[in-house]
Amino acid sequence: MSKVDRQHFWNLLCNTHDNLPQSVNALTSAAPYPETLCRYRSVNENSLKQLQDNILWFSSADYYDDPFDTYFQINTDRFKDIYDCIRPIFDADNTSLDGHIDTMATLFGIVPDTFKAGLSNTTPDFQKMDRLLKDMREAVRRTLFSICFCENPLNETLWIKYAKNYHGFVLIYDFSQRETVICGTEEKCRNCNTAYIEMPFIYPVYYSNSRYDATNYALSLYVVDMALGKGINIPQSTIDLIMAQNMWEAERVTLIKKKCHENDEEWRMIRPRMHGMRTFIKARPQKIILGLRMPEYERRLVISAAKVAGIQEIHEMYINDSDELDSRPINYIK
Repeated sequence: MSKVDRQHFWNLLCNTHDNLPQSVNALTSAAPYPETLCRYRSVNENSLKQLQDNILWFSSADYYDDPFDTYFQINTDRFKDIYDCIRPIFDADNTSLDGHIDTMATLFGIVPDTFKAGLSNTTPDFQKMDRLLKDMREAVRRTLFSICFCENPLNETLWIKYAKNYHGFVLIYDFSQRETVICGTEEKCRNCNTAYIEMPFIYPVYYSNSRYDATNYALSLYVVDMALGKGINIPQSTIDLIMAQNMWEAERVTLIKKKCHENDEEWRMIRPRMHGMRTFIKARPQKIILGLRMPEYERRLVISAAKVAGIQEIHEMYINDSDELDSRPINYIK
């Protein structure tokens, strides 16, 4: 996907605020899946086990090696400006907003008159709010789960970063083929939300030197989390309404990275529901490519795990006559 196409998708995503079919279709049309998507891996006990079992684990944003992953900001100055504009309304005993204030007070489980008095007589501790919002940024990062992919199986940057300097391997998936995704096809899938309710979507990552402003999103999450933590009974319909005001915010926060990473050509599979538990999906790669510097004993381990996984094509990397990275099939006993 070109840089221009990624910019177009990002602009469209930032201007989408509903999940109507025409909006979803516009987003998917702006970012059609590449022919294949790749996962770069080093050789270790965990990666071999996941290869053999066709498992892809979701990871939270705070787990990734890039400390700027989910490149967003929470702007406390905006709240100061908003408060300065709203405060005179209460000082003037303006009753035109009483209905909205009563609703908000009920949400927090506070007597409306007490809530109004607090708004008009109390000056917020903005230093404390700043600390709380910074903590909220980390909380958001801990609850956003995704799986990283790349378009190019011969991406030199990623072979160095994630495949242990060509000692590892790359898994190649074709998500246009129904047999790729195993979730929902096994008996134990009957009670799994991922298989039937929360099947994730895949989107391109946008690279920028400007952070995304996720202030409203973070505050919405904070309000809900604070209320629930204090035992305030918020109807699910109210929570749904709050989150509906932030439609596509989780995707926007997850799909922006610093511009210095744009050679990664990344795509992300985003888990739809936000919670702290790590989950996985099952998908079978179409092909695997062994790294240029993979030792023979590790080649045997990876090939054995790939055979158990049912992967049909096993390739190896080499340098072709044009002095470029390439791959070719290898012979092995099935």
